[in-house]
Amino acid sequence: MITLIVAGFALNIKAQEMEIGGGIAYGTNIQKVGLNLKLNYGLLEKMYISAYANFFMPEKIEVNAVEACSALTTGNLDFHYRIINNEKFKLYPFAGVNYSRIGVINGGVEQDPVTSIGANVGAGFKWKSIFTELMYSTGNEDISQLTLTLGFLF
Repeated sequence: MITLIVAGFALNIKAQEMEIGGGIAYGTNIQKVGLNLKLNYGLLEKMYISAYANFFMPEKIEVNAVEACSALTTGNLDFHYRIINNEKFKLYPFAGVNYSRIGVINGGVEQDPVTSIGANVGAGFKWKSIFTELMYSTGNEDISQLTLTLGFLF
């Protein structure tokens, strides 16, 4: 009897899908383009966890009359629920957490970075291997922004 129950559960287990890829991202608050690296892991047929990072282009700034360099990096962990989930097209809302860091290098020395933990909410779609997402991230006033991402997942 126990063998039949275990076999029944085993037949219902779906092979978990994993996707890896990346693309470009644009942040509206910082008005910079960045590199996106992404990993999706399927929990159930329509539910996915997505872990990704955005590395935005550095910007030259002035700190105490000295030229410095500032760059934003974000790490995100989101839960996706695929409303449409067929072989070629997927549509999904998502929500999750965000860690953001603005680093400033002044005279070759990194100053105290500005960090923030916040929330993400957004939506995206995937067509074949191409994906795009629009996300709003909360954090402190320097880091909260809309981010548009376009990329590929394999």
